[in-house]
Amino acid sequence: MQISSLLKPRIFLLIVTIGAELCFGRRLPKPVLLIHGLTAGANSMAYVAARIKQHNPETTIYITDAYSYAASLAPLQQQLDGDIGRQFRRISKAHPEGFHVIGHSQGALLARTLIQSYINHTVHNCIFMAGILDGEYGTPAFVKPLLPLGEFPPTLEFISTLFYTPPAQSSLSAANFWHDPFQPTKYLKENTFLPYYNNEILTDKSYSYRQAIIKLKKIVCIFGPDDAVAIPWQTGDFSFYDYYGRMRNCTERPIYDAIGLRVLDEQGRFKRYIHPGVEHAQFVFDDEVISRYVLPHLD
Repeated sequence: MQISSLLKPRIFLLIVTIGAELCFGRRLPKPVLLIHGLTAGANSMAYVAARIKQHNPETTIYITDAYSYAASLAPLQQQLDGDIGRQFRRISKAHPEGFHVIGHSQGALLARTLIQSYINHTVHNCIFMAGILDGEYGTPAFVKPLLPLGEFPPTLEFISTLFYTPPAQSSLSAANFWHDPFQPTKYLKENTFLPYYNNEILTDKSYSYRQAIIKLKKIVCIFGPDDAVAIPWQTGDFSFYDYYGRMRNCTERPIYDAIGLRVLDEQGRFKRYIHPGVEHAQFVFDDEVISRYVLPHLD
């Protein structure tokens, strides 16, 4: 049987197309690393993982179980240098084509500092859910029954006195992200973690901390006023109190330039979504939050 000369180009194109798909395969979705929050474990991120799989079954998902539950109270630098840091670097090396990271609560702060501490990361999009991105100053709702005067200034001052000590800084993650806006000198002098990654204290690592953030394709912040655990809730996009107790948008604060957020923002790569009516722990279980703000940023 002879093939018409008119059909030959079409058959050749079909063969080339099939051959290319066989040789190179079609593009798979980027893997996703999920990082749990304080006093939580891998199971707290299982619903997000299930929704991602439902959205795209071919997605490879990593859910870290490092520093789960009580172990999540370990100092943050120890966590970065430990199992979770090693996992993060292995995933980066295994996926030069890129992967995404989703962090919840303390896991959001860990996600951003993991990225900052490893300039060779291959993270594309980093999604922060109810993150304590610029620390915490206040008593979470679940603590208030045990500490009824938790929002009373002398109580907060006492917490600062307790947390801003070498024993607390070397043993407790909450002390590392405690950010007292009314005692900036003490915060900068005694906090051994947050001011360094905020580039409020300059070191030989400050440049790489900033470049590692700028290297990201996108930062996505998802947070809301009914959080009641991340205090202030605006820390979810790097906004925070100033020295006078006024809330300052992240764009008005030194951190905006110091870690490269301005660069991302001016290029449309810094996305912020305020979603009311969701409590802190529920962000990773809320279908509307996941559908509207998480899944669209996974490719």
